[in-house]
Parts: sequence; C-alpha cells; structure tokens
Amino acid sequence: MSTGPTLPPGIRRAAWLATAVAVAVLLGTTNDLSIQVELETYRSLVLDMKASEPVAQLSLELERTRLQLMGSHRELSMGVLFLLSLAAGFVFAASLRMLRPRGMPLSGIRRLLAHAAVAAAVLRTLDGAQEAAVVRKAALLVAGRFPSPTAAELQSAEMVVETLRRNMGWLLPAVSVAKTAVLALAFAALAHYFQAASVQRAVEAADRELTSDE
Repeated sequence: MSTGPTLPPGIRRAAWLATAVAVAVLLGTTNDLSIQVELETYRSLVLDMKASEPVAQLSLELERTRLQLMGSHRELSMGVLFLLSLAAGFVFAASLRMLRPRGMPLSGIRRLLAHAAVAAAVLRTLDGAQEAAVVRKAALLVAGRFPSPTAAELQSAEMVVETLRRNMGWLLPAVSVAKTAVLALAFAALAHYFQAASVQRAVEAADRELTSDE
C-alpha cells in the first residue's frame, strides 16, 4: 500500500517554509484581532500602567497613543485581519498536506496553496500599510509631546530617550514596513514557486505515481 506521492526535496523545503511563514502570520493576526476585539480593555490596562524609567515612559506613551488611534479604522482593520487569518490558515493546511499527503492527490492542493499565498501576500501588505500609518502618526504625536532638551540639559538627559524621540517618526514605521515586506514577499515568492511549471510537472508526476501504485 502506498504511503503517498514522493515529492522532490525542493518542494518539501518550500512547503516547510510555507508552514513556518503561515504560523508566524497566524500568531500575529490572532494577537492583533484579540486587541481589536478587546480594544477598550487594552486601553484601560495601558492607562493604568506606570513607568519610572525614561525609555519605559516613552514606550508606554507610544502604546497609549497607538491604541487610541487604532479605533479610527477598527472595522476595516478587523476585516483585513480576519481575511488574512483565513488565507494564512489555507496556506498552513495546504502546506502540511503537501508534506503529509496520506495518499491524497496533490495537484489540487498545490493550486490551493499557490492561490492562498497570493491572497495572503496582498492582505498582509494591506494590513502592514494600515499598521505603518498608525505607528507613524503615533510616533509623531508622542515626539511632539516630549520637550526637546537644551544643549546644556543634554549633558544629563537620557541620550537614548532623546535619540528615540528624534528618530522614532521614521524608525518605527520603517521597522513596520520591513516586517510587512519580509512576510508579504515570502508569500509572493511561495505563490510564484508553486505556480511554476516545473513544480506543477513534479506534482503531477507524483500523482501519477500514486495512481500506478494503487
């Protein structure tokens, strides 16, 4: 009795990568959705928090401002996150099935994986754009609230805090964009790979092998 089609190592490595990327996105979307659903609770928790260190105070003020801004497009953000979690879930399920077919034909699974990866790439880009816009606005608002020390005060001021205050208007959005780019490009690359003619031929050959074994 056949244990399933035999796939080339390259396809198996790509399926493992797809699984890892899908898990990372699913964890992130689950966390972000929980924050959106319980937004008022999170706002209250952050408002009650206190910080004594300058860096912690800056971070806390940034988080408070970010949570306040998140409510402006809450429904849209939740919709994008929900669809992204669905797409990433399909990528996860299809990639696992590619790795453990258990006698199932893989041609349809390959197409599902490729299409779900395309959808995940687009939705992760949309979600990342929303996130970067909120982070940038929050950073600029917080930076404006913290007074800039004079040259004399800089001798004793927290240099780390001042550096963060001066640069977080571009640094934090850049980090958000970089994270989005890595994940969206990973999904796009996986979609391109599993749509390639060589991969399609290899999967069809594995399916023919399964049929002949039966």
